[in-house]
Amino acid sequence: MAAVAVPEMEDLRAPQMMCFQCEQTNAGKGCTTTGVCKKSPQTSGLQDLTILHALRLCQLAHAEGGAEPAVRDLVLEPLFATLTNVNFDDARFERYLKDLAAQISTLEDRLKTSGQEVPVAPKALPAKLPETKQELLAAAEPAGLLARSGEVANEDLFGVIEMCAYGLKGTCAYFYHAEHLLAGDAAYGEAERTEVYKEIFRLGNYLAEVNGSAAKENALGVALGECLAVGALNLKVMKMLDSAHTTLLGTPTPVEVSQEQPEGPAILVSGHDLAVLYRLLQQAEKQKINVYTHGEMLPAHSYPNLKKFENLKGHFGTHWGNQQKEFRHFPGVILMTSNCMMPPVGKYRDRIWTSGPVGFDKIPQVEDDFSALIQQALEFKDPVPVPRSGVIPHRKLQVGFGHAAVLGVADKVVEAIQSGALKHVFVIGGCDGTENSRSYFTDLAADTPQVCPGCLTLASATTPTARWLSPPSWRRR
Repeated sequence: MAAVAVPEMEDLRAPQMMCFQCEQTNAGKGCTTTGVCKKSPQTSGLQDLTILHALRLCQLAHAEGGAEPAVRDLVLEPLFATLTNVNFDDARFERYLKDLAAQISTLEDRLKTSGQEVPVAPKALPAKLPETKQELLAAAEPAGLLARSGEVANEDLFGVIEMCAYGLKGTCAYFYHAEHLLAGDAAYGEAERTEVYKEIFRLGNYLAEVNGSAAKENALGVALGECLAVGALNLKVMKMLDSAHTTLLGTPTPVEVSQEQPEGPAILVSGHDLAVLYRLLQQAEKQKINVYTHGEMLPAHSYPNLKKFENLKGHFGTHWGNQQKEFRHFPGVILMTSNCMMPPVGKYRDRIWTSGPVGFDKIPQVEDDFSALIQQALEFKDPVPVPRSGVIPHRKLQVGFGHAAVLGVADKVVEAIQSGALKHVFVIGGCDGTENSRSYFTDLAADTPQVCPGCLTLASATTPTARWLSPPSWRRR
């Protein structure tokens, strides 16, 4: 493992930044000074170092052939936290790094004691985790994308390796959700769970070995094969996540969700984590707190075991990219789950909380006990006049057309196609950008032929338009 040299850094913007993992990336090429998501070079560097340590832990777990809980947790959450718009909190990544380094040391010692061969660590991994932030940032330089791409020295191969890494991070995010749903044990068994972790560790081992290494014979073919393996694993994890959701929350059914004026005391929940929403509803119900959804939390209203809570009210706002202008108008407290976090602004910064892998500097974190957040909602005095951005009175959003609902009418759909009554079905799975000019999928939905019986979108793939959501009743979202 490499020793950490600590150069004299002229400023704390080091290490050199390069990030191109998401659709927001600058000019479609990469963020090199500050992320379009507002991620700083320091945070980016700490994330690079966190990923490298998580891959080393995968490497050791793969060599040992085990999957103990401490190792499992330390792979899923830190990798999830490095995805776009999830965590901007340097202190959290410093904690991840300390925990990862300690567990790495434990596994290395255990392998040595048992007489097993300890795999060679990635070239950029420091021999010992630095203690100061400045030293951590210096250590992050060789773990970054630019340094690693230079070592691989093959643009096509490096691009495929990065695609594999991003795919693995996304799979870990889905599996994190599956594992943190209250019904996880009932939804799938330990054998299936262990099988998934072992494949995550195997893929992490591959990435640890290939990152920062010169290209070998047939390296591109191997990398493409591992990308396909990530895809196969992700399909399995999505099935487990679906099972966990329906076991805990029931099978989604079509429902209309209103966008009425929020009434306090109120809490707004954004992101994707339905398990967090479920626990919050349980605790907020006792205090008669109204709970509203935002962004990609909209499908929550279609789950029977969430709909049964009388304090789950309507939906507030549009997509996650509008949160900075919409959250300031919400008359209550805000809880971010999963991801879709944007840097909080002053109008609501003192009443926003995070949960799970989501984080931002000096924003309070809450997990299973929501009493502090609930108390703030009870005490909140609304200074914002009406009307509010994010509220469209009397608008109804239609959700809940999951695979069970769609397959439940498959015979009628097939019959309509065969008779010619149904000529077009549009399923829109893309995502508009946060800039107003990037509205391709919204425009597509608005411009579908009038003879089309409906549009199905995947989560909040588009920004609903007035024409789209307020047409004749046969036009469905």
